[in-house]
Amino acid sequence: MTKLEYLKLLETDLQKRLSQYETDEIIRDYAEYFAEGASQGKTEEEMINNLGDPAVVAAQLVEETLSTREEVPAAPVPTPKKGRSPWVTVLLVLLGICLLPVALMVAGGLLFAAAVVIGCGIFLVGMAVAGVLLGILGLGAIFMYIAVLPPAAIAACITGCIAIVAAGVLVFCLSLQVVKLIWKLLCWCWAKLYTAITKKPWPAPVSQPEVQPNLPQSFEAEEGENNA
Repeated sequence: MTKLEYLKLLETDLQKRLSQYETDEIIRDYAEYFAEGASQGKTEEEMINNLGDPAVVAAQLVEETLSTREEVPAAPVPTPKKGRSPWVTVLLVLLGICLLPVALMVAGGLLFAAAVVIGCGIFLVGMAVAGVLLGILGLGAIFMYIAVLPPAAIAACITGCIAIVAAGVLVFCLSLQVVKLIWKLLCWCWAKLYTAITKKPWPAPVSQPEVQPNLPQSFEAEEGENNA
């Protein structure tokens, strides 16, 4: 029997009692077990012999899964909330209408400030790039006429061109840092405005928790023996 045949038989037995989601989770765990065993130099026959009959393994997994279902406590029934007074609703609507122009003005101001920051950043970057290109072109022109210019003039021109290039690079780096700081400030203001209007925190990026595979008991014992 091969790995694929074993997994297919196991999946067929599990589908008779478990949901498709639970079956897929178990089959994924066993597929990872076969992959790890292959990386350790084990053959499919050895791993299948260690697992045992797929029908017996499926029966054990079904029993464990069903017992886990019974241990999960039922979700509490939510208590119905009291209805809000219509006068309170009317006052909230009127308050929202009154504050809407202010919120729109603040949001428009933030968008305008962001546009100004982006425009200034593009302008500064352009000026920095132009300064670097001008310094490089100046150096090229000096080397073209190096034979006719006096040494003092050559030294002064080279120094000036290098200074222009260095200034361009410095302005470029500083402009990026300034734009970054101002952009963070605008994002902070926007998050505060969002929280003040919606009464909810600004949504943060959700990190996916690491899911530990539910390893079958038959080869969990084998791993414990190997570690011992």
